[in-house]
Amino acid sequence: MRGDLCIQACADDPQVAFHAVRNLSRIAFGRARIRWSQLGFGRTSKTTADQSTPRNLFGFKDGTANILADDPKALDEHVWVSSADGPAWLAGGSYLAVRNIQQRIETWDRVRLVEQEQIIGRDKGEGAPLSGGTEFTPLDFHKKDAAGRPAIDPKAHARLAHPDLNDGVRLLRRGYNFVNGNDATGDLAAGLFFLSYQKAPERFIRVQAIGGQGPDGRVPGHRGRRAVRGAAGSRLGLVRRRRSVRLIRDGLQREYPGRVRVA
Repeated sequence: MRGDLCIQACADDPQVAFHAVRNLSRIAFGRARIRWSQLGFGRTSKTTADQSTPRNLFGFKDGTANILADDPKALDEHVWVSSADGPAWLAGGSYLAVRNIQQRIETWDRVRLVEQEQIIGRDKGEGAPLSGGTEFTPLDFHKKDAAGRPAIDPKAHARLAHPDLNDGVRLLRRGYNFVNGNDATGDLAAGLFFLSYQKAPERFIRVQAIGGQGPDGRVPGHRGRRAVRGAAGSRLGLVRRRRSVRLIRDGLQREYPGRVRVA
């Protein structure tokens, strides 16, 4: 779905966000139109130091190791594009990746708690890594359990998405939960509206390729159980703190001809 502008309206009350978008659409009548939208609720990632870590629809804490908006060093290293990273028109901006990921809640609810924790790599209560400690204790991928097996399963989401397995790549995630009623079978049409900011599309692509699920979308280590389903594709857009949207759009299309769509 092609477009020129990507607008994110946030509020404590969803009705406020709804009216913000409605009024923007009204003001733009005759000049612009909405091509695609998604209503989300709740944060699915911690983004500042004073926030508690929220939970996703699977019931696990999400965003424990997220880049924080009040960590300028990490932002410069992983999020903001510098003049040395690409064309001058993009300096000071960032790439926004967007995915609608359906979570099969009913399938997940039938998985035993111990298996859920093995899949995630953290305990469900506190969010501590299965290698021990509290929520913010660094993960120990070398620690063994009583049976001599890795305390954190090699296919656990926390391990696959960890920077140590992705050449140090980190994403600033700022996603939301969504529920779009029920599907034709009566199951919840719900999931994660995934949003991440990174200084290059390749960073998102790398983490997405191996993080948290097998290539066929099945729950790691659990044959036949499919707990997540990705959308048909991902959208890439740009966040820019200066200059015009048209300049960003034209520059992106020159830099990646035929490879990305501007949201």
